[in-house]
Amino acid sequence: MNRFTVTLTSLALVAGAAVATPAARKAATTKPHVYQGEVWDETCAKQGTHDAMASEAGIPPGPKMAREGTLECHEMGSPLVLYNPANQRFYILDDQDKAKTFAGEKVKVTGTLDTRTNTIHVSNIAAGS
Repeated sequence: MNRFTVTLTSLALVAGAAVATPAARKAATTKPHVYQGEVWDETCAKQGTHDAMASEAGIPPGPKMAREGTLECHEMGSPLVLYNPANQRFYILDDQDKAKTFAGEKVKVTGTLDTRTNTIHVSNIAAGS
């Protein structure tokens, strides 16, 4: 192949990828849905417990441990997530400010899930049961 053919082929591939990108993004996002779980930080969600962090930070066991532990880890850089203790799955919440209000609490999150990034694009968070 000559240089012109290689350049033309490369441009066509780049242009095709640019056109496909919006469609790929749309396919990776689900329809709006209500997700239930608890607002945790990602570090504790990966472990399925607040125990290790709470022990390190000197937070005593009890009803405030989930909130205080979640906020402590979040302040250290761990993003807030929606955690489901029943199946130990979690999703990153894109609105960290809304999520922070409910740290350590059961919630219902309305939003769309981007399956590529495992992120819920939050439209609403309300107290759960």
